Amino acid sequence: MPGHPLGLSGPPDFNARALEAEEAVVASGVPYGLVPEVSEVGPEGDLHVEVVWRVLPVREAPPADVPSLSEAERELAEALRDATAVLSRLDVAGSGPVAEAAVDAYRARAEGAAGARCWRPGIRRGRCGCWSWRSGWGCWSRWRTDPGTGVR
Repeated sequence: MPGHPLGLSGPPDFNARALEAEEAVVASGVPYGLVPEVSEVGPEGDLHVEVVWRVLPVREAPPADVPSLSEAERELAEALRDATAVLSRLDVAGSGPVAEAAVDAYRARAEGAAGARCWRPGIRRGRCGCWSWRSGWGCWSRWRTDPGTGVR
């Protein structure tokens, strides 16, 4: 379910409708919230979606266990630093010998096929290239077609 119900301050009717709709808006400065009601309307063969936002009363103060914006930002920054440190120690970004061998094989095929006609008449290899770094690898290519032809 998108979001988290932690920010729903009640009453129970508002919370239940928000959870059912999987989204809601809680206004700031006024004790109201909005919950969408989505339905298909129109004659058969010409249906369209209609969204009606219902205004419902909510409690003015957020629940006590909701962190302030500065607390949430600090916690997020700490979690990102911790995750970055763990991933750096694990070296999960390295491509490894199997991936390096696949890149080398692709590079050899690409260099051998440069300028040759490929796949179907009318399609020629444009440019291609590969790169390989400790943090990953990738390849790119561009194809050209003769006038009046295309990739089919």
